[in-house]
Amino acid sequence: LSQLDEAGVAAISFSGGEPLIVPDFWEVAQRAAQAGMYISVATNGTLIKPDVARRLKEIGVRYVEVSLDSPNPESHDNFRGIRGAWERSVEGIKNAKSAGIDVGIAMTITKKNYKEVADMIKLAKELNVDRFIAFNFIPTGRGKDIIEYDLSPKERMEVLELLYSELSNGFQAFSTSPVYAIVSLKHVDKGGRLTPTHFAELAIPEEYMSMGFALAEFLGGCGAGRIYCSIEHNGDIQPCVFMPIVVGNVLRDGFLKVWQENELLNKLRDRDYSGYACSTCSYRYICGGCRARALAYYNDPLGPDPSCEFNEKLWDELRAISIYH
Repeated sequence: LSQLDEAGVAAISFSGGEPLIVPDFWEVAQRAAQAGMYISVATNGTLIKPDVARRLKEIGVRYVEVSLDSPNPESHDNFRGIRGAWERSVEGIKNAKSAGIDVGIAMTITKKNYKEVADMIKLAKELNVDRFIAFNFIPTGRGKDIIEYDLSPKERMEVLELLYSELSNGFQAFSTSPVYAIVSLKHVDKGGRLTPTHFAELAIPEEYMSMGFALAEFLGGCGAGRIYCSIEHNGDIQPCVFMPIVVGNVLRDGFLKVWQENELLNKLRDRDYSGYACSTCSYRYICGGCRARALAYYNDPLGPDPSCEFNEKLWDELRAISIYH
């Protein structure tokens, strides 16, 4: 934690697994908050009883993101394999809101639930949560076993356009898909809102509309190894929580040295690098493709992202090979 503080890290998100079952979580999170960092927690919400919610608020947690797989309790419980999980998660959302913590609902979008996104947003509004985040499905870990659930580029665009419609109407609806930045940019010249990352949206005044593209380039799409990274329980550093590539270790190598000098991290930051699959795309600075999906599908973190509408041919090829089936 002291290394991150010295490096000027502005925010830490605790995730897992389930961070709230880790005994050291409370002390570490409080220390990070006292150091001035923005603290968020990604959780299934089932452990957030009223007393836990109050304690989260007291130690300085600013944002809680609760995962729900469906607005339908039975569907969520079946996917999680735990009866009553949906009710407990929703109760956790209510408790966190009552404690004065900003809350978001996160939903990993697949073929099984993408038609439920509108209903999930409706539920989010009913629960008075602050935002909804549609997570890109990444076929890594146990996700490899359900790779057939992945969305086609057209299905993904359908979801992203729905999210943008909600955003335009004043509800904070985001996606971890870098392609969302392209969707929002297409609407900017109509006086729309810009979503250059999955955690921010900007209202662009008319007189600055011409600067929208430059601003999107500055913030720039996929942040893996560029504006964030993952630190595992043993200190291993990965470009992203969904990218199981160890680029160093905080305890052995030091965070700042790895962050500044690692070859892969620096390549991920260079959208003009010749080995970068998106290096010739006009949207490379605002999107760049999901590097975790490139790794999962092509075993290359600099490879193409088959979720992009410009890579529909690649998607069709993937569907035709045995690994997809």
